[in-house]
Amino acid sequence: MTLGEQLKQAREKKNFSQEELADYLGVSRQAVSKWENNLAVPQGHNMDVLQKVLELELSPKQELISEKGEQKKWRGLAVAGGWVVSILAAALLGRGLSDQLRAQDVYDSEGAQKYQVDTSAAEGDALLELCSVRFYDEEQNEVLAEEDGYNTAVIDSVLLQWTGTAESIQIYYLPSPEDSGDSGEELFLTKKPAEGDRAALLNASVLGSRQRGQIYFELTCGEERVTSEHYTICFQPTTVLAYIHGCDRETLSFDEVEWVETPSARATELGVVADGGFYIHNEEELVEELPLAGNCVFIVCDWEDSYEQKQVSLSRFLRILEERKDAPAPYHLELSDGKIITVTEQYVP
Repeated sequence: MTLGEQLKQAREKKNFSQEELADYLGVSRQAVSKWENNLAVPQGHNMDVLQKVLELELSPKQELISEKGEQKKWRGLAVAGGWVVSILAAALLGRGLSDQLRAQDVYDSEGAQKYQVDTSAAEGDALLELCSVRFYDEEQNEVLAEEDGYNTAVIDSVLLQWTGTAESIQIYYLPSPEDSGDSGEELFLTKKPAEGDRAALLNASVLGSRQRGQIYFELTCGEERVTSEHYTICFQPTTVLAYIHGCDRETLSFDEVEWVETPSARATELGVVADGGFYIHNEEELVEELPLAGNCVFIVCDWEDSYEQKQVSLSRFLRILEERKDAPAPYHLELSDGKIITVTEQYVP
């Protein structure tokens, strides 16, 4: 039984709806749906709470395996913006954090624990030491390194914890020589923590503009200097399959769907009986809206010419949506920095 199947079975046994469980955790209902459909793995505090409330022994490192034997990875969205250090009174995605990040766990406005902060950090003249560096997505799930490194399209924030006194924090970026032709490092940020702080929450969405390379963190106190290990980063934009509900020249509204090959274990789970085909699963209509990037690319299938794909202008794309409103096709939406950068029609035989 997959991790998602275990979660769904345990949730239904407790008579929780997906929305009720999501509210308890402080996440979206879609996040719970993705966990149960093996499109994402709950991490960190979410995993701990699930184990307690559902009375399950779960492993956050369990891989999600598709019918083709390929590992699936959930790609979250990165919120646009620059590096921001928020030490004491931080706000992340509209959820208020506690006023004391340095000496206790961080809670949201409803009292749900989100970030784990080491309360044993020494005070005063203790040796300056970087204890941990943790990456989080926009739903506050911990982001783990993938085969190519940390996906910067997913990372929304970074939590640093240390002992001793840090007078400044620096973040450095090292581009890949084959990409830039220059191996010189770039200083992203220098910030001064408040006196007595032992942790810092940083908005890391600016990483989404970096294709490949490495980053590292440096804490200083006078002549004392502590440097973290180097973290490999790569940029892999999020892609979702969705029905388009509306589009103007600035935004696009869509309802995410799931493409299910048949036959497959997923098709069997959904009660779909078919041989050698597909099924578009749309459990619940949840319309989202995102802005279109200024250079967004639109690719459609030419229904009159063997469904050959071709790029069209925004004006032409809007006309096609209107022409095909009675027979809508799903589209692959490529997302980056909270904007849609590519819209590609999925061929439906």
